[in-house]
Amino acid sequence: MVTPVAQLHLLHILASRTDSLTKATAVRDQLLSRESGRESFDVFRIVLRFVFEKLRQRVETSEWHLSVFIGAAWSHTARLHNLFLFSGVPNATTAKHFGSALANISRLLEAHPAGLFDDVAYGARVEWSSFLVRGFGSVLQALPDATAARLVVPPATLRAAIEPGDQLLSPIIMLAQETETHSNALPSFLGGPWAPPVAAVLSTQTITEWFPGDPQTIAVTQLAVAEANPFDQSAWALLRLTVGDAPFPSGHSDRIIQLLERIELLPLLEGIGERASIAFGFLCAQARHYGTPQLRVRLEHQLVQVAFQVQTEWEQKTGLGADNAVFNRFALQLSEAAFLLSANGQNTVGPFSAIATKLVQASPALGTVFREHLGGRVPPLPFVLARGAWPFYLALRASP
Repeated sequence: MVTPVAQLHLLHILASRTDSLTKATAVRDQLLSRESGRESFDVFRIVLRFVFEKLRQRVETSEWHLSVFIGAAWSHTARLHNLFLFSGVPNATTAKHFGSALANISRLLEAHPAGLFDDVAYGARVEWSSFLVRGFGSVLQALPDATAARLVVPPATLRAAIEPGDQLLSPIIMLAQETETHSNALPSFLGGPWAPPVAAVLSTQTITEWFPGDPQTIAVTQLAVAEANPFDQSAWALLRLTVGDAPFPSGHSDRIIQLLERIELLPLLEGIGERASIAFGFLCAQARHYGTPQLRVRLEHQLVQVAFQVQTEWEQKTGLGADNAVFNRFALQLSEAAFLLSANGQNTVGPFSAIATKLVQASPALGTVFREHLGGRVPPLPFVLARGAWPFYLALRASP
């Protein structure tokens, strides 16, 4: 029992026995240590993402229930992880082996129902900070108060276990993500209400110090800011951080629809440049969850207008076109927005490819970036799953 999930289970079992609390404390300390905790998790996560990818490439798995698919992925990952570990393979070697296999993988060409990558336990979504805090918190919630109190660690100890991280954003900030509106097929401790497991690990004072509020409160506040001033970059950044591509918290769907009906993407690009892509991702995700077909078509047309504009900037070497790195980064963020807008139904390959083809036709410069990062990812899928992507793939080949 050496996987991160097994460590949590072992901690729960030992802490439930009054004569094993010392052993439980030792398991807790291992989970919080960098080598046995964070580094072990990093390897496990790479294997997990690899297993999800290999499963989705099989035709028969497209018919599996989400809970079966996700459960099988996590179970098989545990077996693979332990096989390499017990064989004496160093963690760095395991990570390199599976990491190289992931180098050309993108969920933008996902051949399974949108609900798979919407789930909190989908491999690409799992992060160390949320796994540790929510997992540890769920164990403490299940224990008697007196026992839980003996296992709680000081905030500085927990923070040291979380940081430093390799994310662009602080792992602590990543904890402020909405968890309740994501699907949770298993169900997993990674989903459900945000506050209970966090409150089991952190005091009210620490929560107040670490976070400006719970994710839903932050999201509702920042939605009001974006409604009043669509050019407020921090509002879009916080909305993307707290809500991500999940449905906006219930009770505000009318406001989301109204925002989608009046927002214009091209002025956003002209007003805040590259950072407009953050707004595009949030808006396209909400259009998928709450928008009508007409609203989604409206956003699709606007994404194509954006593509025409970035092509002009590329040719004139102005705006986004003045810096190759900025242009490439924006291109991939635009493809992500297109994916979020199109991800409906049982097979997302065809709908995404249809929008992406229009973007490439409007901007051959985008096609150059897409070909490098997405073009090679169509062939690994079985033909019956990938057939919807071939027009896009041919459009990429036609790009200069």
